[in-house]
Amino acid sequence: MPKPFRRAMDGASKSPAMAEKHRASTCRLLPLRQGDAAPGAPFLWLLSLGVKESDPRDSAEQCANASKQQRRPIKPRTTQTSAKPNPAKNRPARYHPPPIAKPKARSPMALKATIFKAQLQIADMDRNYYAEHALTIARHPSETDERMMVRVLVFALHAHERLELGKGLSDPDEPDLWRKDLTGLIEEWIELGQPDEKNIIRACGRAGQVFVYGFNRAAEPWWQTAEAKLARAKNLSVRRISSSGEATLTQLAQRTMQLHCTIQDGQVWLGDGERTVAVEIATLR
Repeated sequence: MPKPFRRAMDGASKSPAMAEKHRASTCRLLPLRQGDAAPGAPFLWLLSLGVKESDPRDSAEQCANASKQQRRPIKPRTTQTSAKPNPAKNRPARYHPPPIAKPKARSPMALKATIFKAQLQIADMDRNYYAEHALTIARHPSETDERMMVRVLVFALHAHERLELGKGLSDPDEPDLWRKDLTGLIEEWIELGQPDEKNIIRACGRAGQVFVYGFNRAAEPWWQTAEAKLARAKNLSVRRISSSGEATLTQLAQRTMQLHCTIQDGQVWLGDGERTVAVEIATLR
């Protein structure tokens, strides 16, 4: 039996309510004329297949002809030709390992300054200055004991309540010692060793008086070279420090020091109670 008629028979075997529900849910069914069916035969329904609603007295042949006219022609399926495979797309991607990072060179650890403490008693008879100063000295790692003790000696020569120890080797923009007035203006700028001539000229423009103290054998050769370049610096004084006798300033260097300094008639003595160093100061300019 064809599928439309088989489906119609399935709907006819049900009750009228179920048949009506089956008709609404599946598709539109049309009954045959009463005269076409045999007496006592089940009421048959035919599938309309998209036919507009018609009179139930229409014959099955009219429904079939209408469904053929309403049916759309089925277009044959066209097979799509697959594009040519691209070997570059199917090729697995090459593995590029990440670049190996070179280890960073570790910068050398900065060495900390060594702290020295000195209790300095000063008796300057030439300036009539008598006082005691507690000094905290931060010695740079590159600074020698001799240079550090020269700073203590120069502090005694220029002792004042506003005289301070500068950063020195730790900061090129600051001197080894300086003194400022109450307004912040620099009254004295003191350098040790053989500073650069440009720095000295710059300091002469910033301070009222500039002092340079040389303390080793290179002091006089340095001054012979720099004297012509520093001739225009009118507020510059250059001096050389040398110790006489067996004792030297380096022998006085201790982490905690008790020092006394005596100045009279241009002569300087610096000691710690056990030894005393006689210091000579020559003026080069």
